[in-house]
Amino acid sequence: MLRSLVGSEMCIRDRFERAVDYFRNPDNEGDKFPDGSEPEAVHLAITLAQSGLLELTCADASGANNSSACLNLLQPVDKAQLDKSHVSIDYCSLLYQYALRYLSTKTPELALKYLALIPNSHREVRIECMVELAKETRDYNRLFLTSQETITANSDLPLLNQLMNWQNCPADAKKVTSLAARDAYDRDFWEQAIDLYLASEMPGAAVETVCRELEREYASELGGHRNHILLERVKRLLEDTNMTTKGPEVHSLQKLYAVSAFFEAYAQGMQGCRERDALPRRNAEALTEYANPAEQKRTQIERAFATALEYLQGHSQHMGIVRPRLIPIIGPDNLQAVSERIVDECVLSYQNEARTGVQSAIRSMLAPVCDILNWLLENEEQYGTKSEHVRDNNKKEIIRNCNQLKMFAHKIHNIVPLSQDVAKQVSSLRLE
Repeated sequence: MLRSLVGSEMCIRDRFERAVDYFRNPDNEGDKFPDGSEPEAVHLAITLAQSGLLELTCADASGANNSSACLNLLQPVDKAQLDKSHVSIDYCSLLYQYALRYLSTKTPELALKYLALIPNSHREVRIECMVELAKETRDYNRLFLTSQETITANSDLPLLNQLMNWQNCPADAKKVTSLAARDAYDRDFWEQAIDLYLASEMPGAAVETVCRELEREYASELGGHRNHILLERVKRLLEDTNMTTKGPEVHSLQKLYAVSAFFEAYAQGMQGCRERDALPRRNAEALTEYANPAEQKRTQIERAFATALEYLQGHSQHMGIVRPRLIPIIGPDNLQAVSERIVDECVLSYQNEARTGVQSAIRSMLAPVCDILNWLLENEEQYGTKSEHVRDNNKKEIIRNCNQLKMFAHKIHNIVPLSQDVAKQVSSLRLE
């Protein structure tokens, strides 16, 4: 059939564009293929386009937005003239529509290869089509960041980068991934958005994305949620030695990491409290020091709560991560510190924080810290060391933290009023 079309008057008069259109939907029953003619039309168009024999529709009139099943493949070159015989072909929309077929066969990599055949004269359309393809798959990372599919030998580059290198447009890979990252976040695929921003060499945008997610996790003043995946992503970002962004976004992320780590330890302690309360009551005489489930659970709770408070004390660097002081809590190794100075430093840090979500996350820790301090004080009174002097010193340390927390809460309340529930929790603290 191809030989007859190429030699026909139609191809000579109306060029190859009409030949492709005829292949796509032939009128003659004898020219039709049992499984449809679109594959033949697409591959004929690819061959002709690679040879420069097709006049392509302008970029503004083609692409993913013109890829419906009723695609009008041929477009007049000059719509203002009455003579409509001179036509162009919407090659980009033809490739995009055909590429979508491979989503049903779960081979989006092959679909991406077809879109890479869109010529550089239509680079922006190619980028748009690739991003739209990712929207259809909802698996942005597989499509743009994996290197399972290769077009060159021994290449570790993602398929997208290989294809853009083949088209001599390596920078377009970053344009695709950055646009895809925005769309992924809008669709609540925040993990993929972070990876895509990093692949686009936009670490600031990656940090911003994590900050937004953390702020959403800890938006409530009554406590936060435990999200191991999110916490792990934060750690990986902060530990990344290639992180070139050192602006306010990273400082905010450091604060949010401290909040996340605090809530992780706090959740472990509260889980221990629930498990301890659920233990059956047993005769104390039947228990020994090494066979006392309630005592063992109490020790676990004590350790978890101590870890939670440690995350608030601030360290210049811990496990490769800078951890700022957010709430005026001091440990036994810092008892000589001046309470008012520590409180004022925390208030100033809170006040100067540009992100209201970070401020909200800090406020969300107030009630849990109150829970911890009250538990530690009661625990010290009931189960503390037998040495009265040591026990009194431990209680003074806890009460001092209660005083500092109450001063801090009072001062930030003048900046943003605390909720009644949180204010009630702070009021419950035992003071000197």
